[in-house]
Order: sequence, then structure tokens, then C-alpha cells
Amino acid sequence: MGQRLTRRQAQAPRIFISYRRDDAAGDAGRLYDALIARFGKGSVFMDVDTIQPGADYRDVINQAVESCEVLVTVIGKGWLSLADGAGGRRLDDPGDLVRQEIQTALDRKILLVPALVQGAHMPRADQLPTSLGRLARRNAFEISYARWQYDVERLIASLEQPTEKKRVLRHTPALQLTSFVDRESDVDEVKKLLRSQRLVTLVGPSGVGKTRLAMHIAGEIPRPISTTVVELSALGDPALLSSTVGNALGLRDESRDIDARAIADWIAGSRVLLVLDNCEHLIDAVAGLCEDLLAASPSLTILATSGESLRVRGEAIWRVEPLPTRTAAVRLFNDRARLRRHAAGNEADTAAVLEICERLDGLPLAIELAAARAEVMSPREMVARLTDRFALLGSASRSREARHRTLRSAIDWSHELLSPAERLVFARLSVFAGGFDLEAAEAVCAADGVDRADIAETVWRLVDKSLVTVRQGHEGRTRHALLETLREYGLERLVAIAGDETARQRHAAHFLALAETATARMRGPDVMSWLTRMEEDSDNFRTALTGGGLEPAARLRMASTLTEFWDKRSRYTEARLYLGEALAASNEPSVMRATALRGLALMAWSQSDFDEAEARCRESLEMCRDIGDAKGEVLSLEQLAQISHKTGGDFAQARAFANEALGLARHLDDQGLLARCLFRLGVIDWFEEKQADAAGNLETAAALAEQIGDDDLVAASMLVLGHLAATKGELRVAGARLSRALSRWREQVSPRQVALILDGLALAAADAGEGERATCLAAASRAIRRRIGTPTGSRLQRLLEERLGPPRKSSASRAASARGAHMTLPAAVAYALREDADD
Repeated sequence: MGQRLTRRQAQAPRIFISYRRDDAAGDAGRLYDALIARFGKGSVFMDVDTIQPGADYRDVINQAVESCEVLVTVIGKGWLSLADGAGGRRLDDPGDLVRQEIQTALDRKILLVPALVQGAHMPRADQLPTSLGRLARRNAFEISYARWQYDVERLIASLEQPTEKKRVLRHTPALQLTSFVDRESDVDEVKKLLRSQRLVTLVGPSGVGKTRLAMHIAGEIPRPISTTVVELSALGDPALLSSTVGNALGLRDESRDIDARAIADWIAGSRVLLVLDNCEHLIDAVAGLCEDLLAASPSLTILATSGESLRVRGEAIWRVEPLPTRTAAVRLFNDRARLRRHAAGNEADTAAVLEICERLDGLPLAIELAAARAEVMSPREMVARLTDRFALLGSASRSREARHRTLRSAIDWSHELLSPAERLVFARLSVFAGGFDLEAAEAVCAADGVDRADIAETVWRLVDKSLVTVRQGHEGRTRHALLETLREYGLERLVAIAGDETARQRHAAHFLALAETATARMRGPDVMSWLTRMEEDSDNFRTALTGGGLEPAARLRMASTLTEFWDKRSRYTEARLYLGEALAASNEPSVMRATALRGLALMAWSQSDFDEAEARCRESLEMCRDIGDAKGEVLSLEQLAQISHKTGGDFAQARAFANEALGLARHLDDQGLLARCLFRLGVIDWFEEKQADAAGNLETAAALAEQIGDDDLVAASMLVLGHLAATKGELRVAGARLSRALSRWREQVSPRQVALILDGLALAAADAGEGERATCLAAASRAIRRRIGTPTGSRLQRLLEERLGPPRKSSASRAASARGAHMTLPAAVAYALREDADD
């Protein structure tokens, strides 16, 4: 039988390597080895290794370029100037193969990535043939010999984003940048279990490869099943488990707590594979949630990884065993070592590799740590270094405890080979949760014994030694992480050198500063960029708040600062937890405490806990008056106005609060506060059916918000003005304003806001004679409200029901209603804005 290919490897070549043999054949070959290790041999084309004997190489190359998704052109020092036999520059010849390869990629808009080796510089446009001038504008990757492994892994991480077509995934672990070795039988058996069982747990010791196996299986799940990964290693509080899983699935807290029922309602009608990675430290909470989810959601399947089973009824357990030492373990070692030096070339080296794998019990993580030393040690030298250490392990027992000791000794050995500075940086990096960028690493690790200027180089060396992983972050930023086993080891080392307290303090100070910088820019045009960046560091914010690195006042400041992020991401449960803890730890009256109280009130109001919201807001108002915080007094009054008209419809009380706030805002001459107060009055006017007053206040609020760059307030004003126009029968105006609100909010719009907008757009569509579109929008709105638990029966919904009349029985009407009911939130937004979208 032929070699079995994975789904990824069975695809047409996705990466084409273009190079000149006289310029960079060795570099291209080394890069090829790294790329096939990550993507599979069938996904990477390089002429020497891929063209069959007797084939027309020009035809083969042209076909490969045209079918690829990425063309990597390797540029060495001679690439630009190499001449042909007649002395002419090769690149100037229209028939030159390298020129044709690049030309084809440019013409077909294939992603083209220059890889600079040998210290080469990126060619300028005036140095290239006119038809290749666009190459000069491509972002290049420099790959140096000194940090080859690190640079290549950065390149691979960047290639993942534009070429990956899986439906993944929020809260993913670090990218897997190396090949998947000899687990195909495990993959097949687990996939069979997933077809017949709704809960499968991969169980095994640390370092055996549970996460890698789960991620590989998740990547092979076909449509229409949607796959979501939730990495739990950095989550310390079981109270946040349900909301963390719900958020990963796209569910926001909105008007109900996130529990199994809310998650089931949210994913109703979809087939979902939920991957819960690293469950052992939350085993009871995970078991309870899985049991409840499986009971509530018949279309859900769960794949978990853990050091022990969940002990849930119906759970299927697959034990992940170490690799067979004489076959797969040796292949893994050679595969990883080849990225750093040529594979073992004689019988003595081959025997030494086998001995290394046997001593390491076939544990993949331990083998990868050893193979990372292949650049500076031969296999026989490794055996000599390992002999004394592993003699202490005693018998050849293969119990879980023995394997844990084996892994521990392998990590100890790898750690001992580090320089003193590398050990310090490795230990200090362990305070990060969920990853970090170089800026954060410099802030935390630069201290006694390590200069800030040396941090980047030290991190690169730790990557090269397989102690730190690389992943592609937001907007091309490179992020790093420690595998959880290595992070736990690093934390032990940090405590041993008495550096944990100061490292945690530097970590907390860095993320407090980041939170304050991001929040200050979160109302401008770059809001989505900053939200995404903060999302990447959610685990670090949690660690800073709970890790003891902040004094009570600073902790309160951080929780208050994060309120806007939590609000925009609808992380109300998480916000209430951390704001409550911070307030309990700091009782001194202050502007910051009053701000935190308003934040807690807003989070409670967002979850319809109106009594708690009013109590906290009144407490903030009293404190602001006591300490003379006039701005805080305005904000507290405006918030109380919001709560009053929402709770019992006490519009007189709401108007009194709003008018008092408006007067203070005018006295302070603060345009932002003035806009907020006018918006609140406009909403109260609308509820009291004072349409002219409402329109005047809301239009003035929108204009002021536009002037100061408050996109949120502009969108909120357009939403209410759209509904106001709809109730007056001005449905074209309503549609334009509601579309403007939706396009302003776009990625950060909440399901509740979408439902409100869809109602108005449905009414406008019905008035325009687009009955099926109106039916679809109305059904989508009802489905969203049902999933998030928002009550129905608003005035606009009643108008919509009257306008649409009783449900129509035509097949077209039924199809439109069914389509709307099954739309995802992004699909509903795209449909509402008349954009093409995949439902």
C-alpha cells in the first residue's frame, strides 16, 4: 500500500519555493526541509525534490506556480546580479525561470514572500525589470544563520494566517510549526470515537502530545461541523469557565448569565466540535459543564485533553501513549534535529539516537528538547551527557510517575545547558499567561543580571532550544509562549531564585500601562485594533489582577481601566468578578473607587440586574459629591437616568437625573459629557413619545459625538434615530440610519444591538415591498433574542408584526423565515448591510 496522506498533505502544493541554484541552493533546501516538516511534503514545491524524471520541467513549474497559494522567493547576495553565459544579467531575460515564476505570482495576485538570506538586502524597484517592480513593495523576511530556527518559525507563522482555511478558532494554543509524526492510528481511532460518542477525552501524562493530537484532529474535521478550541491552562478561576467557553463560541454575556443552557441556545441548529484543552486543574468544573452541555445541546460534541478522565457519564477515554522508541520516537528526533543539522550519518549516531529515545521513554516533549541541541551536540555526545542524570531514575518502570520523572529530568538537563542569562529570562517569562510579545518580555525580564537590549536575542535562543514557541499575533506582531509544562517548571525556578515577586510586579505594571494606553484609544478609529490586541492578552490581564503583583489601589485602577474593554466585549460576568474583588480590597473613597462602582453598575445593568446597578451607581454618586468629583457626578447621574427609565419606566425620575447631569456638564463645558447627557435625554423623550424633542436631542448628541470622535455614541444615536424614524413611518430614513449604526459598530456590535437594528431594517424592507427580506430579518432578530434571552414585545416589534401580518404559508416565505432563524450573528450583520456572506 502507498503512504497514507493526511487531509492537509493531500492538497495541491500550497507553497512554491523559487530560488537560483548558483545563489542560494543550500538555503532553499534547508528552508524546504522546515516547510515540509510543518505543512507536509505534498504541500511544498521545490524543483529538485518535486519534479519526476522525464517531466517537462518548465510545464511542471508553471503549473505549480499557478496552483500555489504562496510563493516564497529565496534571495541571496547573488540573486540580483548573476549573469548568463553571454554576460547578460539573468533577471533581464524574459525567459529566465525565476523571473517567470515571480511574474506569474504577481499577475495572479498570489501571496509573494521574499526570504532574504546570506545578509542580502531587498532589491529596489529601479534594480528590477519594470514588470517585476511590484516585488520591491513586498514585505520581506530576513533569515540569518545566527537565528535560523527562530526566523524560519516566524516565516511559517506568518504563512499560517493567509493560507489556513479552517473554521478555527478562538483561544487557540501556540501554532504547531513542525510536522506531525506517527500518530495517524490515534487520529483514525479518535475520529471514529467522535462519530459515535459525544464526549471523548485524550488522557495521558505531561509531554506525551495530547494537545498536539487534539489540534491535529480538530484541523481534520470536515464541514459543516464548526470547530472551536478553548485553551484552559491559563484559566485559574472555575467561576469563569462557562463564560470563557461561551465567549470562545461567540456568545456574549448580554442579559443572562452564561451557563450550559445559554450556550446550547446560542449554538442551536449548528453542529459544533468543542475542544477543551488542558482540563486537569479545573477537572470538577469542566466535568460539570460538559455534563450539562451534552444534556442541553444534542448537536454538540466535545473533545477534551487532560491528565485524568472527567468521569462523566458517556465519556469515551483514549489514552495517549508515548511513541514507540524504535520507530516513531527515532523519526521524531531525526525530523526535529534535521532542522538544525544534517541527520545522523553513521551507525554509531543511529544507535545513539535510539538510546536517547529509549532513555526519554518515547515522550515527545522530552525528545524535542533533546533534538533542539543537535546544532551543538552529536547524538553520541547527548548520550554521554544524559547517562549520569538518567542513572538516577533507577528501574525501567513505565508507570505514570516514572514517565513524569523522565520528563522532569529531560527538562532539568535542557535547563542546565542554558547560560545564566538564559536561565533568568526563561524563569521570568513563566509569569506570562497565554503568551507575550517582545515588548512585554523586555518590560518583565530586563532586571538584575539581564540588560533590556539583550532580551530579544535571548528569547530567540530559547526558541531555538525549543523552550519557547512562536505564533503569529495581531497585525503581524510576533508572539511567543511557553508550553504549560515548561511554564510550570519556569515558575518553580523563579521561586527558587526568589525572583517571583519582583517579576510579577513588573508583569502587572506592564499590563496596567497597556490597559491604560489601549483604553485611551478605544473610542477612536483604531478601536478594533486595540480590542484585538487586548484580547490576545486577556490571560495576562487576569493574571495581573489576581497574581499579587499589584497593590490594592493599583488593582482597583486596573479593573476600572479594563471596564470599557469588558463592556465592548460583553464580558460582564468576568468584569463583575474582578471589579467586585478589587473594590473589596480597597475601601478608601477616591475618584478611582467611584469609577469602579460605576463600572460595576454598568455590568450589572447589562445583565438586567437593575437593583444591584442602582445601588452601586447611587454609591458612586454619593462618593463623587463627598470628594468633589464633578465629572464623576455627571456620569453617575446620567447612568442613574439610564437605569431609572429601564427598570420601572420611571421617566420623571430619569428625566430629573438627566437634566441635573446636563446642567453640570454645561457648567463644566465638557463636550463629551454634554453629548452623553443629550443622548440620554433623547432616549427618554423617545420612550415618552416626544418625537420632536427626541430627534433634536439625539441629532445634537450625534453631531457632538462626531466632532470628538466618539464612534460608539454616534452609532447609538443613529440606532435610536433610526427607530424613531421607523415609528413615524419614515422607513427609508430609518433604513439609512440603522445601516449607518450597524456599519459603525461592525465587529464590536453586540447581539442585542443587532436584534434592535434588524427589527428596524425589517420594517423598512416591508415598507419597500421586500417581503421576503423583511421576513428573513425579523426571523433573524427573533432567533438572536431567543438565544441571548432578551425579552420581546417592544413597540417596534409590535409595529413590525402589524406590518408583516400573520405568517405566510408560501414556500418562499417559509424559506426566508428558516434562513433568518439559522443565521449566525456575522451572517445576519452582513445580510442586513446587503453584503454577500456565507450563512
